[in-house]
Amino acid sequence: MILFEQSWEVCNKVGGIYTVISTKAKYIKERYKDKYFLIGPYKNSSEFIELDPPDYIKEINYQLDGIKVHYGYWNIESKPNVFLIEFDEFFNKERNLWKYKYWEWYKIDSLNSDFTFDEPLLWSVAVGIFLEKLDKYFNEKKILHAHEWLSGGTILYIKKNNLNYKTILTIHGTVIGRTLSEKNVNVENALNIIDPDKDSYRLGINSKYQLEKQAILNSDIFTVVSDNLGEEAYKIYKRKPDYITYNYINVKEKELFNYYKISKKWIDEFLTWYFHPYYDLPEKYLLIYTIGRYEPYNKGLDLFIDLLKYLDEKRLNTIAFIFVPYNIKGQNIDIIRSYKEYIKLKENIEENIHLIIRSLYNGKNVLDKLDRIKNRSPPICTHDVENNIIIEKLKENNLNNDKNNYVKVIYVPVYLGNDILFSLDPEYILPAFDFGVFLSRYEPYGYTPLEALNNFVPIVLSNKTGFYRNLISKNINHEYIINVDPNNLDKELIYNKFLQYYNLDLYDKMEIKKQMYEISKKFDWKNNINEYINIYDSM
Repeated sequence: MILFEQSWEVCNKVGGIYTVISTKAKYIKERYKDKYFLIGPYKNSSEFIELDPPDYIKEINYQLDGIKVHYGYWNIESKPNVFLIEFDEFFNKERNLWKYKYWEWYKIDSLNSDFTFDEPLLWSVAVGIFLEKLDKYFNEKKILHAHEWLSGGTILYIKKNNLNYKTILTIHGTVIGRTLSEKNVNVENALNIIDPDKDSYRLGINSKYQLEKQAILNSDIFTVVSDNLGEEAYKIYKRKPDYITYNYINVKEKELFNYYKISKKWIDEFLTWYFHPYYDLPEKYLLIYTIGRYEPYNKGLDLFIDLLKYLDEKRLNTIAFIFVPYNIKGQNIDIIRSYKEYIKLKENIEENIHLIIRSLYNGKNVLDKLDRIKNRSPPICTHDVENNIIIEKLKENNLNNDKNNYVKVIYVPVYLGNDILFSLDPEYILPAFDFGVFLSRYEPYGYTPLEALNNFVPIVLSNKTGFYRNLISKNINHEYIINVDPNNLDKELIYNKFLQYYNLDLYDKMEIKKQMYEISKKFDWKNNINEYINIYDSM
């Protein structure tokens, strides 16, 4: 058997599907060795290591018109074989022809479609043409596992041309669901009243919707990444998924103490230079965060801010980080000034440590008292941004880092690990946090709460996420995995759990953190990969 796995995110990081495929590849390659190939778009990615192609690829490239197949491997741990399809010339020459053919074959109306539809459609057609040429070189059973509507054109090409491939389609969300959630619509309720065939035109997504629909209806096997997504897809397309194929992660062995020490040192230092030029922080506080894409309604960021307001009213000393990337204009000048002054002071102390120690023995004051920044508060955002709903919502709720606020907020609009102030990766920043809070209204799966557990952090988790359903499927319960309904958020419940944890001693907190990490091991690909392999082997 030969397995081809196709995604727009092979060697091309766009979103969470990249994580799914890149982490899963290790175990799929272990099972199928060199009979496992990934297929993606050619994007000049530094992650793709191109090799001299085998003779059959050279022959195929000679036969193709406007399409070139690049052969090599993905430069990740498992180094899986990769075919990346270059199709620019094909796109420019045959775009309208293939849009017409898919209308003729499947009634996919792309008359008014834009580049966000046309590009993946033509890529998926090019992949289909490549697989058609490849067919004669392999007499074994062949399986194509395609991800998302962006790969749907390949499944439809195979079906129309009766090619010798079994097909699997996995979706990680629906076109309708994502669009409704981006428009601040309750997806669960809306699906009970809309007519997808008609409303897809009103929403301006008819081409993508129709391609997704036809790919789902024409694939040999249809899978989704969670139960709730399966229910959503059935409401829209009237096909029940054949399997639920949850997402997992690669869990490496980690010692809590080492990661906690790095994280705690980083956080203590950050809070020192961020807040202490203005005022002293309380000695004890709860440290929480949320993280995700800038989708304020979808990700429940407004609910998170409402919760912060509630904690402020309850007078629970809390420091909350919001890690949500956004278009930035630059660094906040006040933040940079505070950071530079802190670094200068730190270097001065390090250079004169012997004098400082000697002066302490002599009872002398060797450092002048530092001047406070008066009549101002620390910024709520580390960078300069405009037209940001998160900042507007914080200000509406008077969460402005005033000295009298019990809840202090730091909004970080950059990716962790990709900024001068936040140069550490999440696994070195997050372990000292007390809670990660994830209140998504729409989340077909959701890696961020799982990543929190893997980083030793207890969580507050929306019951609308696929990960919540995955926890249920494994019968996992824990006092500090706090499940909540974003449509009726029980802030009092969350507050009481926070307060309970806040009052624990450090030993008990560390034990809970270890338990979170142990739970994350249950979501290791190593322990769950057979969910996929059993499907492949059954075809």
